[in-house]
Amino acid sequence: MRKLIDLELLKKNFLKHRGNFGVEANVKIHFASEIITPLLKAISPEETSMFQSEYTYLSGGRADATFKNIVFEYKKKDYFDRTKGIKEALYGRDEKDHGLENYLVSHSGITDDDVAEIKIKKLISNIGIGFDGNTFIYARFVKNSNVINKINTEKTKYKDEMFELPVEFKYEILNFDFGIERLLLILKQRNKIALTKDNLLLSISPKNSEFVRKSIMQIYKIVREMNSGKLELSRAKTMYKEWNLVFGKLYGNENEETDFTSVSPSIRELYGITSDVDIDIKFYLFSLQTFFNIFLK
Repeated sequence: MRKLIDLELLKKNFLKHRGNFGVEANVKIHFASEIITPLLKAISPEETSMFQSEYTYLSGGRADATFKNIVFEYKKKDYFDRTKGIKEALYGRDEKDHGLENYLVSHSGITDDDVAEIKIKKLISNIGIGFDGNTFIYARFVKNSNVINKINTEKTKYKDEMFELPVEFKYEILNFDFGIERLLLILKQRNKIALTKDNLLLSISPKNSEFVRKSIMQIYKIVREMNSGKLELSRAKTMYKEWNLVFGKLYGNENEETDFTSVSPSIRELYGITSDVDIDIKFYLFSLQTFFNIFLK
């Protein structure tokens, strides 16, 4: 069960250190201990260690902190009260200093070999957060099919490469209350699993999913009972007979030597069927196919 998150309490715990926020390092330390760590422990405790301080990019620059696809840039107290302070957080203090725009390019892992759509996807998937102890800056690249912009790569290892893409670098200034609410929302979204082929395969892998193993075994028990001979002809029995006419000859019985039966021990291991459990391999395979047919529909 997830813990309830009291944002007012987090704010109170953080602001009790406000007397020290004239030093940037203190903003960084107390933001991590009083806000980010409690949020991650409540939302996704197993990922707390993924919050990294002082992350150095091979492509150039060192972010104050990162968490998955989020990059953080800290400044001392009320630094964003001035336009100059905001611009510094976004673009860097000078030609050598990095800002959120540069970190987002580095964090994306974009390469010249990527096709345009991959470059775009990498860039827009990341979020930059600036914080000065009171005000938040939220920055990111967004897709805009009406423009073609040259990506600023001057402060990264990509400076000799030209990336022109239909994206824009945008930012938003939020006060403490709205900013921490946005942060909570972003962290919750990061905890969701994207519906990709790799994630789907991981979720339905019998090695990782007890649900998959138990569901297939439940179907197997029904199929075996339906074909025990004790029951009259049923739809389930007919479906298995039709399946067996097509696939049964191909797979053979377990005591016959076929390409399929030679790997049946591997199937037992993959689906967690111990050697002392007596199963009919063809009933089980029919049940397995039935489960995935239902699941994928």
